[in-house]
Amino acid sequence: MTLNRAAIAVCVLAAAGGTLPTSLHAAPGVRPATMSPNDPITPLQSAIERAAAESESPARTRGTLMLRMGAWPTCYRDDLTEKEWLEIFERTGLLAPADGSGGLNPRYYLEPNAWLGQASIQASGNAARAMLTYSFPDDGTIWGLSQSGFATGPNSLNSSLVSVFGDLDRGREIVRQAIASWRAWVGVEYTEVADNNSAMDQLTTRQAARGDIRIGGVALTTGAGILAYNAYPLGSGTGSLSGGDMVINTSYFLPAYLASVGNDYRYLRNTVAHEHGHGLGLRHVVPCDLTKLMEPQVGGAIGGLQHDDIRGGQRNYGDFYSGNQSSATPAVLGELSLPGPRSLLLRNLSTNGSGGPNGTAEDWFVFTLGSARSVTITVTPIGSTYTTAPQTSGCSGGSTAEINSLEAGNLLLQLRGPVQTLIAESTAAPAGQAETINLGSLAAGTYFIRVRDHGNNQQTNQIVQMYDLLVRIAGAPTAPRAIAGLNKRVQADSTAWFMGHINSRATEPGATLNAGSYEWDFDNDGLFDKSGSPTTYTYVSNGSYTARLRVTDSNGVSSTDSIGVTVWGATTTVESVSPSIAAPGTTVPVVITGTNLKGVTSASQVTVSGTGVTVTGTPTPNYLGTQITGLSFVVAPGAQLTTRNVSVTNSDGQGSVGSGIGVFIVGTPTGACCVGTSCAVTTQAQCGGTWLSGVACGQHGNPTTCCPANFDGANGVDVPDIFAFLSAWFAGLPSANFDGVGGIAVADIFAFLSAWFAGCP
Repeated sequence: MTLNRAAIAVCVLAAAGGTLPTSLHAAPGVRPATMSPNDPITPLQSAIERAAAESESPARTRGTLMLRMGAWPTCYRDDLTEKEWLEIFERTGLLAPADGSGGLNPRYYLEPNAWLGQASIQASGNAARAMLTYSFPDDGTIWGLSQSGFATGPNSLNSSLVSVFGDLDRGREIVRQAIASWRAWVGVEYTEVADNNSAMDQLTTRQAARGDIRIGGVALTTGAGILAYNAYPLGSGTGSLSGGDMVINTSYFLPAYLASVGNDYRYLRNTVAHEHGHGLGLRHVVPCDLTKLMEPQVGGAIGGLQHDDIRGGQRNYGDFYSGNQSSATPAVLGELSLPGPRSLLLRNLSTNGSGGPNGTAEDWFVFTLGSARSVTITVTPIGSTYTTAPQTSGCSGGSTAEINSLEAGNLLLQLRGPVQTLIAESTAAPAGQAETINLGSLAAGTYFIRVRDHGNNQQTNQIVQMYDLLVRIAGAPTAPRAIAGLNKRVQADSTAWFMGHINSRATEPGATLNAGSYEWDFDNDGLFDKSGSPTTYTYVSNGSYTARLRVTDSNGVSSTDSIGVTVWGATTTVESVSPSIAAPGTTVPVVITGTNLKGVTSASQVTVSGTGVTVTGTPTPNYLGTQITGLSFVVAPGAQLTTRNVSVTNSDGQGSVGSGIGVFIVGTPTGACCVGTSCAVTTQAQCGGTWLSGVACGQHGNPTTCCPANFDGANGVDVPDIFAFLSAWFAGLPSANFDGVGGIAVADIFAFLSAWFAGCP
């Protein structure tokens, strides 16, 4: 099936083992109409034929120009001559002005537009950071775009993920980790938000009720021949679909394709990462030689983003530290000398040409030494020579040429002091070779590293110069790279999955990671709660949390990365109030335990039933929302002696309004009942008349069994308890008011003896 539309980037399928299909889906484009022999030749047609005849591949050049002409968003005069058209071809290649270097030479294969900042649109090629939201619509939401040429239908991605993975968040976490492969190398940040389940559309402005990037799926059948398709950020250039949203063909959740378990579901991850590449503004590239994720076919043969994919993403958004273009905004590398020396190897960084916009010709980093250490800093260009071209049909492309990405620029390296005093520099190495600064000893202090491309940048090598930065402190091994994933959103009381192993890597040669390398801190106490990857955690309270991953390699060196977790849909409960009893005329600080208490911020959200008890103070929920401190119950002198309900109401804006009810008793605690415990119920009346039959005090929040006849608290019920009670009775002690009625009277003796003969349950 071939579409006569400039619309979308479509993936074809390769078997899970990576073999290529015998027939590839042509990229959607505009076909030139067949000309009649009697039709006059226009200057434009003549210019196209001449440009094709003078090229190495006439058919390919002709097709490329026709494809671009069909999607070109600019109007020209209708009286241009053949010569003027040829000049336009040479200058722009019929691409939008923002799309690369112009002409028909190889260029970055980017759409003219990319995301910028908080989901606005920018021209491609600016290496500027973007912060995107993403969301998963519910099943049943109308998904797909009719303009794609494929059917629309109810979203079925969620049920497909549950069918394959047995748990929705486990399947979504595989999708998140696929997108996190872009976050690992490219200057894009992601936060998951709720989705309002509106039908898929082409909006390009931020909508508060859903993500900038939406991910869904439709069962297009395997006969459709595609795994997925994705809209560009803003339709223009070769693509006319906008919005950046993804459509996965759920018919391909089969063992040989999207449900293939090999390499942690790499087939699915590659498909999602490829499609999201289009959502970031990258086109298909050829040849199809399994060296680039953005080739027209997708399978499990390669491990995610490759060199050319990363270069293309960094041309639009910069590298992981994007925004560190000056000493005022450096990437912070931290303390590298204490408690012991710590080295870093930062891979796949880049500059954006010696004349890059907004200072993107250079990168700045800052680190601190708490004590003098030997320091060696090396910047090593990375790249290779390879052939590439934009796809025009199947695995065919336009004019191809070799790119030497190792020599796209020429890097210099500087070390500067805290007031930008130049300490050392290395600039002599030619393009493609490393620059090194080697200092025998560097005093304690704060230091800046500056890496700059000082040119020249040959257009044929596509400007972006990638490099690795090694900061070696006292010969220590380099730390591993920790990538926890994406900021995510999960439902309370469900299983949340975490997979730090998919994108984390060891960096020191010879170092390795294993299942025990991954540790997670879910409660923000600095202690790591779980180890292994994948691992799970269950949140019981709505709110925002930090999940912190620590990765430790075989050298014992660690690094960390954190993601945010937004929890919604929790149920508010009150499990206990401690202390559970207070006497009239007293004020007692209380601790309330339960679930979904994180959003309780005012004493007005906590109430005690009846009259005579008020709540004061400022509630302080703990991090996980399972406990509240900071409140006191003020019991009026005349408050009725009875059991009260304690209600906690929580309206936290996370999809639920809930309340929980606990128990608090207004009584006269003496400690005689359940001696030595926190259960303070002392009389038959306060025990609800049940203590003689052995009902536990647990009904009042204490699991200890009532045994008030064991008056002295020792050795069970025996004769010494009688003497202890009578001593208290003659002394007029409050504990001798055994029946809780009136004052101390003869009736208390009979009540005690009844309990004594009954014994402990």
